[in-house]
Amino acid sequence: MAMPNSVTCLAGPSGSGKSTLLKIIAGFIKPDDGGVYINGVDVYGDAKAHDVLRLVSYVPQDDLLINGLTVRENMELALRVQGVEKRERLRRMRYVSGLLGIEHVLDRRPNEISGGERRRVSIAIALARDHEFLV
Repeated sequence: MAMPNSVTCLAGPSGSGKSTLLKIIAGFIKPDDGGVYINGVDVYGDAKAHDVLRLVSYVPQDDLLINGLTVRENMELALRVQGVEKRERLRRMRYVSGLLGIEHVLDRRPNEISGGERRRVSIAIALARDHEFLV
């Protein structure tokens, strides 16, 4: 199934394998059968798979935010680890914070904000990483 330049929704009842499929697409779980191709590269059978998976941002079902850091520090850490320069980190953080309406929580710790705000922060981090694919 090829879906260039598209947004795709995956829906189904609880326990039907939605999260498992997303983890397979993101390269975390090897499928029992079939394959996953991103930009023509087999995610599980090609030597270039590692490079292709760098194009994928994954937002896990349970966030990976660090409670000992502020939301701003969590966002900056994710971008710093990726090697994004400071000026660009700040630009991206401003942009996605405004886009997702989370400016008011930037100086709070994840355990001080609501579940919905935590989810938006996780999505903001994934968007700020500026990858080709968001899973």
